[in-house]
Parts: sequence; structure tokens; C-alpha cells
Amino acid sequence: MRARMLFLILSGALAVAGCDREPPGPARRVFGDERQEVRVRIGEEFGLRVSYNPTVAPDYRHELQEPLPSCLKLVTSDYESSDPHSRKTGVGGWKTCVLKGAEAGEARVVFACGAKSNAPDSVVFRVIVAP
Repeated sequence: MRARMLFLILSGALAVAGCDREPPGPARRVFGDERQEVRVRIGEEFGLRVSYNPTVAPDYRHELQEPLPSCLKLVTSDYESSDPHSRKTGVGGWKTCVLKGAEAGEARVVFACGAKSNAPDSVVFRVIVAP
């Protein structure tokens, strides 16, 4: 009897816990190949993804160079480990910056190590925002 009661309580708690979640929004495109031209519309959110290792000094990891061109706005950025179960130093992953087309125009979005925006290892995306 106790086991059944515990099961019913836990089942109800799990059902209620899932009720306050927002439905998933529209899927956003994520671009990880800087050779691919990125074309979006005003108001569209999209991601730019680069390899990233938060355990190394800033001079050795790709960071989004700001300020961004006026046709783009930064929405958020997120890090995803290549091995989510490991907390070892040196484990890399990917950083995804979510941007939004703010006005029509063309932009170069640069991810560079430290403040070296013209370094040979910079990652540069060409983004075209259309009306």
C-alpha cells in the first residue's frame, strides 16, 4: 500500500513538473562552417557555432568580437562540452552565439583569440540580412 501511494505521489509530481514548460519555439538554424554564406531575414534568430575551450586563457580561445554591425543583435551565447560527463581541464567543445537580424545589411562576424581580430586563426562569418 505504501509503495502504491508513493508511486502515485511521485507520478503526480512529475506530471505537474512538466506543465510549466513553454512549448519549444521554432527551430533556429545554426551555422558552423565559415565558408558558407549566412542569409537570414530581419527578425530571424540564428546561431553561429565555433570550436571553444573555456579552460584555456582568453588569448587562445575564439571570442565574439564586439561591437557587432548594426544589422545584427546578440541574443545569447552558450557553451556545449564535447564530453558533457567530463570536467577535465582541456576538454573543449563549441560555443554558439545566437544572433538576430535587426535591419537589412551585410556583416562580417568575427570570432578571434583575445583581441586579435585579424589573427590568421580568426573565424569570420559573412552574414546577409534581407528584409
